[in-house]
Amino acid sequence: AQAIELRLNRVAADDAGRERLHRLSDILRAHLLRLGADPELKTRRGPILPWIVGDARRAVELSKQLLERGILVQAIRPPTVPPNTARLRFTVSAALSEHDLDIAYEHLRGCFT
Repeated sequence: AQAIELRLNRVAADDAGRERLHRLSDILRAHLLRLGADPELKTRRGPILPWIVGDARRAVELSKQLLERGILVQAIRPPTVPPNTARLRFTVSAALSEHDLDIAYEHLRGCFT
């Protein structure tokens, strides 16, 4: 219990880490929007960014293509989400660098253009 409390206090005090995560999330969001993600993504905040692709098979195929390029992106499909709203779930980590996101963008361009 003490270890949990210590970790929670450390996380609560990590303003720089939160700011970094927000900045990286903003960068990935901008990359996804440039590639044609739903404009509604502009209003999303936080490190989890969905890209609705519609077809469940397409979401799985894109997830596999990205994994082959070294990018782990989950395909979320029915019954977890409503029919025809399958999506890719991008999750940003503070362990990433801006350079990592730029490289990911180049790989994403290969799948989405």
